[in-house]
Amino acid sequence: MPRRIIDLKGQSWALGQAPHSADPHHPTWNELDQIRQGLPATVPGNVQADLMRAGCLPDLHYGMQAEHARWVDQASWWLVRDFPRAVSPGKRAHLVLRGVDYLATCSSTATLWATMRACSRPRSTKSPT
Repeated sequence: MPRRIIDLKGQSWALGQAPHSADPHHPTWNELDQIRQGLPATVPGNVQADLMRAGCLPDLHYGMQAEHARWVDQASWWLVRDFPRAVSPGKRAHLVLRGVDYLATCSSTATLWATMRACSRPRSTKSPT
């Protein structure tokens, strides 16, 4: 069977801040429902750059403005994107991430695929059947 590759990089992502009560080690789908606004996001990228593009943060490259963005590192963030179903029911898909900033949970339609910690190198995980 030929391999089908779906490239998920680009600007079709939405970024949202999880509620302040969110536990970054145990994200829940309820958090996604509580996000007030989804901002345009780019993958690969980072939260600070997406927030700067959206006008939510000042340019962090000038003076001491990075000090005003410390709150970003203390928050939990969701990156969300719709993509076509890659496999038929009962089959598996491989999700290959080429770098995840410190802590991430990957899931689709409320099904957990993997949790990752300190993943600065490529990582592959299989979807549940």
